[in-house]
Amino acid sequence: MAYRGRLIHHLLAELRQLDTNVTATSGGYDANWKTPTVSYPGGVRTKGTAYKDPIRLRCQVEQVQEAGQQRSQTGDVPDSRIVLVFHYVDLLAVSLVGPDGRAMIRPNDKLVALYTKAGALEKTFTPELFAVEVLDGGHGLGGRRNLALVTFADRPQGVT
Repeated sequence: MAYRGRLIHHLLAELRQLDTNVTATSGGYDANWKTPTVSYPGGVRTKGTAYKDPIRLRCQVEQVQEAGQQRSQTGDVPDSRIVLVFHYVDLLAVSLVGPDGRAMIRPNDKLVALYTKAGALEKTFTPELFAVEVLDGGHGLGGRRNLALVTFADRPQGVT
């Protein structure tokens, strides 16, 4: 077996994957606008999206921008972004690699929290962060994919 590298200083990321089948069948997706439906039961804004059970994966934190400010016509808008690096060996262990060999973390999967190696809570995210980009980060010495870089941001990009 070829050497595939490893993560250096890892944490545990808790992810909740968007369940597109349940979202679509429960009426939580508007096919015309291609967006999650929004309702206001009891005056509280609620999205119709459904997520799978949380999973924890080893990851390495690469870049962080937390609550940076962007100016807009209606005032300052906070902008948070984090890039996590996942190893394909860890993704394979929880069946998150598709038949094409690519990571099955998809846009709009939610980053819930980061934990230490021992499982202690390190950080939660408010507002919530959603996957907006998934890239292959490199190939190991044996020529196989070994890293997936996932960018999470505080604005979901619609249901995919």
